[in-house]
Amino acid sequence: MVTPRLVVAEFTLLKIYYTRRAEMLKRLIGFVVVGLMAVWGIGHGAQTVGISPEGIRADGMGGAYTGVAEGPEGVFYNPAGLTKMKNSLLVLPGLYLKGNQDAVTYITNIKAYDKLTKADCEKLKDLKSAAKGFAYVGLFNPSWALNVYGIRNAFLLQADLAGAVYSETWSYGTDVGMMLTIAGKLPKLIPILDFSYGVNLKYVYRMLEEYKVDVNCTTKNVTSKSPSNVSPQHGWGVDAGLNCKVLGFVDVGVMFKDLYSKIGSDTVPTNMTIGASTKLLNFITLSMDFADLVSSQGDFLDKVKIGAEISLFGFIKARGGLSQKYPTLGAGITFLFLNVDYAFMGEKLIGQDGQTLSQNPIGSHAISCSLIF
Repeated sequence: MVTPRLVVAEFTLLKIYYTRRAEMLKRLIGFVVVGLMAVWGIGHGAQTVGISPEGIRADGMGGAYTGVAEGPEGVFYNPAGLTKMKNSLLVLPGLYLKGNQDAVTYITNIKAYDKLTKADCEKLKDLKSAAKGFAYVGLFNPSWALNVYGIRNAFLLQADLAGAVYSETWSYGTDVGMMLTIAGKLPKLIPILDFSYGVNLKYVYRMLEEYKVDVNCTTKNVTSKSPSNVSPQHGWGVDAGLNCKVLGFVDVGVMFKDLYSKIGSDTVPTNMTIGASTKLLNFITLSMDFADLVSSQGDFLDKVKIGAEISLFGFIKARGGLSQKYPTLGAGITFLFLNVDYAFMGEKLIGQDGQTLSQNPIGSHAISCSLIF
């Protein structure tokens, strides 16, 4: 005999069954979409969208962050890492400044142009200053994230002294972008493996300009050429990432950066990175990345990044690493919702044309500050 209670029980079981099937189907579709985009991006020479944001924690760890991919900055290295978050986070704002040693030398010696002496110009000549600054605000939670960012790059292309005339040529690039990240977990088909996926959808508005200044150090006469602006351009792009937790303590990540992305006529090949990370004793993080796997340039060591982080007293972080043959160091401190970080990178800062802009062996410095709620 069929009773109302039995009907309700059967209906409840069917609802649970189909809900779980729908959730598994949703995750499977996400996995297929990521896989197809990865194949499309590698096979079709995908393009880039401007200059992507980066994170200072990753800088201090040698850039080996594909397997780590934690915190708000994790979406820039592997959007699948978003699923590691336990709570929603609001970043208001995140500020990041980075410059090579020539930029530091320039800032400490520059004056108002009409105050420059011949001795000042001697210190400034032949510098190849390169600096970057960006700010972002965003909302992050385990299944999606939305952030808006602005990036400003400044490159001192020329600093010459001919007699008493000192000449500077600057190139500036500005990107204003928005990034939507979608992430989720895939069906657990093998007990020891937990897969997750993530996708970044990016929009970028870019402006480029060049500025030239001539200064006569004797007469103090300053001649400047108005910035030559390139028509603003719009672009969009897609990143995709996968993460697999093996045996519950090793994370293996794969990042396909700029699978199919384009802004104006600016293009670069897809960047594919594979990385792994693990935690020891709950306060030591070890990581390793193999970067630029699609590119044929460089030798094996040019693709290797190694990093480590030690958490002290729960609010102090010490970091170190090796980024493509160059050492890195970093430190961070968290007080309530304030995060302050510093990183030193031995690698050279790369310019807009893909060429190294400084031959300083001292490297680059970066500092960031953010409010995370």
